[in-house]
Amino acid sequence: MNKTVNAKYDSARTVNSVLFDLIGTGISHENIDHDKARNVLKVTIAAEAESQVREILQRHHPQNLN
Repeated sequence: MNKTVNAKYDSARTVNSVLFDLIGTGISHENIDHDKARNVLKVTIAAEAESQVREILQRHHPQNLN
């Protein structure tokens, strides 16, 4: 089953760093939705990868993570 994890950041620069880290760990760009106007990332992944994705997102100190 797939899960979606959302994270909001304070700057586009931070979002770009997170994108680099996610893609570097093998998350497909097709599984990442980037709302540039709000600096929000939505990552859709298999449930087994949720903890790894949350760890990457938390490393960059999101304003909100759910």
